[in-house]
Amino acid sequence: MRDYKLGEVTLNYDNQRVPLSEKERKKIPGVYRYYGAQEVVDYIDKYIFDGEYILVAEDGNNLISKKKPLCTLVTGKFWVNNHAHIIKANEKADTKYLYYLLNKINVKGYITGSAQPKLNQENLNKIKLKLPEKSIQEEIANKIFFLDKKIALNFKQLEKLDEYLYLLYYKWFIDFNFPNVHGKAYKEHGGELKEIEGKKLPPGWTISNLSSLGEIVSGGTPSRANQDYFDSNGIAWITPKDLAISRYKYIKKGETSITELGLKNSSANLLPKGTILMSSRAPIGYLAIAKNDVTTNQGFKSIVPKDSIGTEFVYYTLKRLGTKIENIGTGSTFKEVSKEMLSRLSVILPTTDVLNQFQVTTNPLSKKIQLLEDETDFIIESRELLIKKLIL
Repeated sequence: MRDYKLGEVTLNYDNQRVPLSEKERKKIPGVYRYYGAQEVVDYIDKYIFDGEYILVAEDGNNLISKKKPLCTLVTGKFWVNNHAHIIKANEKADTKYLYYLLNKINVKGYITGSAQPKLNQENLNKIKLKLPEKSIQEEIANKIFFLDKKIALNFKQLEKLDEYLYLLYYKWFIDFNFPNVHGKAYKEHGGELKEIEGKKLPPGWTISNLSSLGEIVSGGTPSRANQDYFDSNGIAWITPKDLAISRYKYIKKGETSITELGLKNSSANLLPKGTILMSSRAPIGYLAIAKNDVTTNQGFKSIVPKDSIGTEFVYYTLKRLGTKIENIGTGSTFKEVSKEMLSRLSVILPTTDVLNQFQVTTNPLSKKIQLLEDETDFIIESRELLIKKLIL
């Protein structure tokens, strides 16, 4: 291992950055990514860079909070504004290896400003590194990058599976093309529709309210003053923040857990596996399905679905009603949806046989999503262990 400063092993392309205002970008919409400090902020029809580069955030609160990675590895054609440094390795280093290393080392000592944190180019170049021979860097980086590609592929598959289930829900319960007795699309093959409360529905279907789908349950927070109420290995306790940072449909735990004592001495409720968790404030509308027994804080109105209704039907009903639910929120400091408001929301209630058929149809796909999420979690953990072992 040899000691270097980042500027000694990289090429810097900051002088090629060109910031574009939102007004300017609207004039040239396209397919090329336009990057800000941390991520893609737009798509335009031009690009400046083509290849493999590291984007390092130059400014922003994330330099202090570290809620997102410091660096982004970017390949292909793209544009960068002046909120991210753009670098790549020179002949002494491997670009991917530097990307993994920079996202793990502490750069706090190189950041200036508190109100407006900044990592200027001079300090960026001063960041101290320990690097093995370039061939070893490449070997290590390729192992980790293989896992990154698998993780990205899994997330794409998860997205596609969820999209398919939502389209299936829409086909069955909005377009009324659920399978008829002959296995054909009901409405497309002449299925009868009757007018019920101003809507044309299949026979036996009704207009009901959201509370008819299951029990709506609120959450709570044990007193922070009592340490006996919290335990890192206790009962899963979910907050809206946990849903905000999760890319999964299912959730089994949050950043914090509570004890049996904390549950007993608070308004939190133990929710069974299959409950649909919906954030009811700050913000409204985040959704997840409980993978096991969980509790939530008071920022939720969760629905424990009736057995005859099923988890997937309730989940996608809430997803479809997302905008309407957000619009009925009230409050001055932040909007919130009450249990009473949700209870009164109008929903279509299909017949039990159609709902049962939907559960039977969707269950294998739901299980596949859960297995794929588990696999992705395992790969992410393996990736982190590999970085810790081989790079840090």
